[in-house]
Amino acid sequence: MAYLTGLCLTAGFTVSSLGYVIGEPNDLGNILAAQLDWPEDKKSFRLTLFSSFGILGIAIGALGAGKVVHIGRRKLTMLMCLVQIGATALTLILNLYTLCAARLILGLSAGVQLVAMSLYVSETVPDEKKGLFGFAINFGLVTGLTISLLLGFFLPGKDDPALKTTNFWKIVLGMPGAIALVNLLLWLLVFRSESLGFLVEEKRWNEAKRLVQRIYKDVNPLFLKEKVDALADETRNRQSTNMADRASAGAASKRTLGYMEVLTKPLYRRATYLCLLLALFN
Repeated sequence: MAYLTGLCLTAGFTVSSLGYVIGEPNDLGNILAAQLDWPEDKKSFRLTLFSSFGILGIAIGALGAGKVVHIGRRKLTMLMCLVQIGATALTLILNLYTLCAARLILGLSAGVQLVAMSLYVSETVPDEKKGLFGFAINFGLVTGLTISLLLGFFLPGKDDPALKTTNFWKIVLGMPGAIALVNLLLWLLVFRSESLGFLVEEKRWNEAKRLVQRIYKDVNPLFLKEKVDALADETRNRQSTNMADRASAGAASKRTLGYMEVLTKPLYRRATYLCLLLALFN
């Protein structure tokens, strides 16, 4: 139970980067406008542009994640952490173009992580535990939003003279990189296994058995064999269905996902629709 709890909390915290991109403090815009000397008549447009690029990136990332998620949920997540660290470095350059580009990249990587982590939790948590651990992704989103709101308390107000001199904006813009670094270390050093469903799908039986043993402490060998065999049967059935669905278009050597599948397949559509709703109501 302890391993599964830590695993789900880590998956949730990984998604906090998305919550942070959505909830970045409004007062940050006042600092950018003051320190970049934006004209008053262009300030509103430029702030909207800055915010919108993050949301656009999230939508693109969530919709396009199906094209790359087959490389591994954990591996893809770690790659996105590296991307986020690089994009965070860009945000520390006070220039509208670099800020917008960095926001787009941060949003895109966070959208990909949302899909990858939703899959990871879905494919790893046992059916009888999904009610208990189903909170993980929402926990991550709320955590990211909470961090951004808390940081907003320390920013100068709209008419504060400190807007032109404060350096606190570096902490606010640098936070996604810090979150990404923590997540990268957790996945690299602590939780070093791919999702259970992915391991079975790739026929990595020994790794799958070790993960089942971690999830089910003190499991007896017969139960372990039955559990892995059941997962293998489920995976084979799913693969057979996918091959039948794609027979008219030709079978692919690797299982990939298109935009329609991300929008319509039960396994992926929840994460996609959640991301789109968050973008819509931002």
